[in-house]
Amino acid sequence: MDGETAGRVIREQDAAVCGRLRPLLEAQARRTDAMAETLTPWLDRVWVRQRSRERPGDSRGPLGILRPEAVRVVYDARAWGSYSTNPAPVTGQSWWELRQQTEFLEYRFPNMFLVEDHSAGDMYADKMYPRGYVESSVRRLRDDLRELARRLREERPARVIPVPDDVRAPRHARLSDGVLARLLAEDLRGQIARCEALDASLAAGASAPPLVERWRRETAEFLRRRLGEEAALGFTRVTRGAAACANPLVPDPNSLAQAYLSFGRAYLEEVRERMPDYAEASGQSRPEQQVNISGGTFVNAQFAGRIKNIDSTIAGVVQQGAPQLAEALKALERAVLGQAGLADDTRAELLDNVEYLAEAARTPPERRNRGLIRSVLAALTTAATGGEELHRALEAWGGVLRGILP
Repeated sequence: MDGETAGRVIREQDAAVCGRLRPLLEAQARRTDAMAETLTPWLDRVWVRQRSRERPGDSRGPLGILRPEAVRVVYDARAWGSYSTNPAPVTGQSWWELRQQTEFLEYRFPNMFLVEDHSAGDMYADKMYPRGYVESSVRRLRDDLRELARRLREERPARVIPVPDDVRAPRHARLSDGVLARLLAEDLRGQIARCEALDASLAAGASAPPLVERWRRETAEFLRRRLGEEAALGFTRVTRGAAACANPLVPDPNSLAQAYLSFGRAYLEEVRERMPDYAEASGQSRPEQQVNISGGTFVNAQFAGRIKNIDSTIAGVVQQGAPQLAEALKALERAVLGQAGLADDTRAELLDNVEYLAEAARTPPERRNRGLIRSVLAALTTAATGGEELHRALEAWGGVLRGILP
């Protein structure tokens, strides 16, 4: 998934979540209005004078308590208006439950107030207060709840899942003590390959939230330990919206996860591109020059021309109306390039096999060499027995690749 497609997927999921959130806020507004109206019958009669407890000369005037029958009503209304307290002991959806439904979204309720600070927030059943204070506080609590309901009705969330902005890998970074640039470059290639494997798992229907959250946490820690806090924070900012995959309002969490996975992979690719500069800044020799091939695969420069030829052939397969076969060939190419521990001559031979399959896929079926195609597939299968990347690619795409046979 390229950056443009990933951004579109995130915006589509965001629009769907906003659409699902608005009815929840409208329903909460109705409940808040209903709670406000429970106070209306008690306005101007919630205070009871306590003659026996008056103090002579008290400038505040007669003192009294909350009417016992009204205490529960006032307490419930006060608890309802504050989402920071425990759920109100009343029927309906509490603020706490609504907050759980919006968890992991970048959404904040509109100008929420804490009733502990005002609106009858400091009135208790066992204490005495002047009548004016009690009655005005209850009236203000009722008005505040009405105002909150109005704000909820007018609330129109426009963005609750962020599209990553132009967050780039640090221009200047130093390798942590004891980290070798050459080995870190290889480790980054492994991290990029992990992104591709995770993408395949999500496409196959694996549960997105636990996989993506683990990937984000472990990748950020990987960068923090080797390149420092700035590199880790950049990755965290790029992928922060992936947490929304765990929200029940998201209609397609796997597609959303794949979109953020694409942005995270692009960030890692840029980190790897900057590795020579990081190594030089850290007083180490620059790693062996490598070429960044489309899709985030890095290979020795000697393979660059061959990869471009293969990609051009695969593009022709797409134009002929076989996008799934083209995707299988591309996955096989990435596996050959990403397979660790291959000697250059072995990798070159496997790339020759991929190139032949791509050319065969563009050839009309009646002109394909069945025996040679079988031989190439067998060679790739044999190589896959000792390589995790190749094994994973053939396991996922073997059936499609065998479709090249006439």
